[in-house]
Amino acid sequence: MQRPFVGQFINRRKRYLPELRETLVRNLELRQAADYRPRSVSQAQAERALQRTRRFVEATGEEVNQREQRRDEPGGPAHPARGERARGVDP
Repeated sequence: MQRPFVGQFINRRKRYLPELRETLVRNLELRQAADYRPRSVSQAQAERALQRTRRFVEATGEEVNQREQRRDEPGGPAHPARGERARGVDP
């Protein structure tokens, strides 16, 4: 899931800011470390992962909400306009 999301929505369509590119991969690596390696994950690592996840969810949630609003408008487009501002992290 990570590669298609990054390829389509960050690299190609520029729907989300590049800062979100590593979120899914880094969090998966941290989870695997916590589950399968003898050393535990520190509280600081877990808090950083949670912050990354919140930014990611907020960015994708904004996109979904805006898409639904456009869809529900009379005569609204089925697809978002090209060139919209990337979401995810404040510039």
